[in-house]
Amino acid sequence: GVGEWVFKNYGRSRNMRGRKFLNDKGVFLLRDGKLDIFLPESTERCMNFHKIVIPPFVTNCYILSCEETAETIIIDPGAEAASILDYIDSNQLQLKFIVATHGHADHVGAVNEIKRQKGVPFYLHEKEQTVLAAFPLGARKFGFADENPPEVDAYLDIDQTYHFGNNSFRVLETPGHSPGGVCFLFDEH
Repeated sequence: GVGEWVFKNYGRSRNMRGRKFLNDKGVFLLRDGKLDIFLPESTERCMNFHKIVIPPFVTNCYILSCEETAETIIIDPGAEAASILDYIDSNQLQLKFIVATHGHADHVGAVNEIKRQKGVPFYLHEKEQTVLAAFPLGARKFGFADENPPEVDAYLDIDQTYHFGNNSFRVLETPGHSPGGVCFLFDEH
């Protein structure tokens, strides 16, 4: 599949990590030597892709929205809930759900506040339960105001296709950095 192709061709190259690429296969981002996001070229044309770098971790939070319907998802909201929500509100976006590539505090630290304000579900891989159990320790270490781990509303399913507006993606299991680490593969229309 595409994930294997990207990793085989780019995943082992240290100077490629953390970069976004566009080629004939689409747009993809590598992080920690693995595929983080893949957007086929035709998908990118109907999707708004906004990145917020979350200090102090320099974690990337992604806000993806359908250009036609304004339905939106958030990927990896590690902190800065106010900035994330301000972007969504100022662009009149309709938040549908939150997902995370894994459950470390720097990727899920803002989930509780966003869920409180928007009433949307949060999805994470089931194997991240042990990681979330350690959330209070990470939250204290990094000075998060809310030390409660986010409640997972449903576990990500590799056999399901997730939709927001006219966009869809599937989940690829990529354990390593954490037991339930995942990547998201965005399908062409």
